[in-house]
Amino acid sequence: MAHSVSTPSLNIDVRSAQIEDLKPLLSLEEKAFAGDRLSRRSFRRAMTSSGSALLVAVNEGGLLGYALLHLRQGTHLARLYSLAVAPEARGLGVAKTLIQACEKQAIKKGKNLLRLEVSDVNLNALSLYRKMGYQEFGHYDAYYEDQTDAIRMQKVLRYSADEQISRPLSWLAQGTPFTCESASLQMVLSALSL
Repeated sequence: MAHSVSTPSLNIDVRSAQIEDLKPLLSLEEKAFAGDRLSRRSFRRAMTSSGSALLVAVNEGGLLGYALLHLRQGTHLARLYSLAVAPEARGLGVAKTLIQACEKQAIKKGKNLLRLEVSDVNLNALSLYRKMGYQEFGHYDAYYEDQTDAIRMQKVLRYSADEQISRPLSWLAQGTPFTCESASLQMVLSALSL
């Protein structure tokens, strides 16, 4: 997965993380977070896990940011687990580009709900998420290592007609010879419900 986005002041390529990104990812993690940092092992696991997508935003100057998306198996739920942008790239659209890439990846994997937690003191991130359509649905007290609270947010993802998706469909067994139509109707409604 790779795509490019041009902002007025920055050309951003988003792609799946590769092993050579590990050192820059660890460096970015140190700069971006005082605590609750992802380890080398966590990054490596995310690169190889079928249940995760580790996306990086890069340009000719190097790593601009990353987003770690967990794709919950057996559900229509995805979770934006971590997002970091290099200090020198903040305010240039990197976070928004990564979030949009995560949304597209989640849709591609058949997910229709994206959730996340964000520190209640991270006002810039809260503002961006709200502008992008995320709504608050919960709260965790003293969630982070520094004892700040987390606001839980979510967004219903919308599929466009041209998106290729793979989504598991429910199968309902016919209980009697006369329930074929109702079982079929229930399967169709289940597949359409977002």
